[in-house]
Amino acid sequence: MANNEKIGEPETLQIDYPGLWPMIEPCRIEMTTSGAQDTIRSALRTGRFYEQEILEHVTRNAPRGGVYVDVGANIGTHAVWFGRWLADRVVCVEPCIHTRMPLVQNLVANRVRDFRIVTCALGAHAAAATRVLPGFVPEWDELVTVIPLDDMMANSCDRVNCIKIDTDGEDLHVLQGAAKTLTEHQPYLVPGQQHLRGRERVPREIRKLEPHGNRKQ
Repeated sequence: MANNEKIGEPETLQIDYPGLWPMIEPCRIEMTTSGAQDTIRSALRTGRFYEQEILEHVTRNAPRGGVYVDVGANIGTHAVWFGRWLADRVVCVEPCIHTRMPLVQNLVANRVRDFRIVTCALGAHAAAATRVLPGFVPEWDELVTVIPLDDMMANSCDRVNCIKIDTDGEDLHVLQGAAKTLTEHQPYLVPGQQHLRGRERVPREIRKLEPHGNRKQ
């Protein structure tokens, strides 16, 4: 989830994506923002997907089909990409009330047919937590339910092929709550941008899990 500076009016922006031959044809994508003045909106204003290079790397390397889990889905830039071109089903985890409406709107507008919205947060253990949303004007907090990813996927028979995690510093806790899923499914892992900016800042525990992200089909 990108760091937000303030809340303003939502904005609908278009991306004329040139395609990624031979996997993705050129197309037009329409994304509605949450109103937050953040790095996601800034990227969309340039006519590009947020973290487009990462998404293209995932397209070239991650297995197709199955379930893609987007933890910290925000307004759905990654989820739309996954649902349009890579996954049979997308599970979007987003506890923030201000981003869930544009998240659903973007998935529907861009013809993602099979998706699930999970409104709780993910962590190492089941709990209830107060989630402070700093930087918004006005600033507020909200009570959220926290569950492990393993519990979230416990009743699913589908194969989890990819997990993207971007939770503003809680990524390791999400992974700790996903031990069974990681072992049984060996999904392709996409860490949040805070880990990709400098490998020296990647926690040792996440480095140990990196082989999960090397599987290809």
